[in-house]
Amino acid sequence: PGSWPIYNLLGDAYTRSGNPKLAIPVLEQSLDITGDSEFSNKALYLTSIAYEAEGDNAIAMKYLEQSIHKGLSGSSLGSAFEHLAELYTEFGLERAVLGYEQIINMRPDREVVAKREMAELFRNNGQNTKSAEILVDLMTRINEKDQFPVAIQLADNYKELGDEAKA
Repeated sequence: PGSWPIYNLLGDAYTRSGNPKLAIPVLEQSLDITGDSEFSNKALYLTSIAYEAEGDNAIAMKYLEQSIHKGLSGSSLGSAFEHLAELYTEFGLERAVLGYEQIINMRPDREVVAKREMAELFRNNGQNTKSAEILVDLMTRINEKDQFPVAIQLADNYKELGDEAKA
């Protein structure tokens, strides 16, 4: 009792073993302990995974967004962005754009990842021109190290646009 890392581990184990219903109250105990601190980011992430496993994607999305806002990092952050992209697709492009813009406002250090995910959503929805516009804008504002993966993504968009994009 009182040890949020233990609650996180137990909640994660419940979810991984197919018992997300048991994980949710345990992870909520972790959140009660950590409150609104940066230590809550992992519990928020794990809670989102449990809710997603339960089929409550609206709540899962809310917890994922909160975990990113609270400073989630490492491999969990990459996984959170992947899950968000899937959930946003379910709730529509307009909701996705709003969500990614909120992430960028709260975590400017994650703008490159969020914009790339947003561009991918537009591309997956057949809006290659809009996707390319986001990527071109991003290319003009980011450092050289981050430009390569964005350039590859942009090239893929132009391939799909074909001759229309070259004009």
